[in-house]
Amino acid sequence: EVDLRPLLTRVAELEAAGRELNAAVQGALSRLPRPDPATLARLNAQLLQVERNWLHDPGIPGRPWFKHLLYSARYTYAHLELPGLTEAMEAGKWDAAKEQARILEEAVAKNTALLREARAGIEPRATGNK
Repeated sequence: EVDLRPLLTRVAELEAAGRELNAAVQGALSRLPRPDPATLARLNAQLLQVERNWLHDPGIPGRPWFKHLLYSARYTYAHLELPGLTEAMEAGKWDAAKEQARILEEAVAKNTALLREARAGIEPRATGNK
């Protein structure tokens, strides 16, 4: 049995962090002064890193040329979401499925932390003056 509850919890945290970052960006763009170019460049680099963080160098089991944890193609070229986890579960390879779930959890947690860091980088700093 593969317990996906920890992964689903991490996904919910990622979703919340994404919503919070989006709200912070909207707020920063509506305030004056707007974020400086260096802040926006840092935010852009962080968002690009989120996409890079979905790559897993060893690839998915049995097809190491597919590096992306979220999507790839089946042998028929049909789309496939969560390829390592999906293929392991479809094949009844439960140990591999548990490992793929763990890898996904780590990637989701890493990206959640990165989104939170990005949000902190664009939110107004507390100055202590009121």
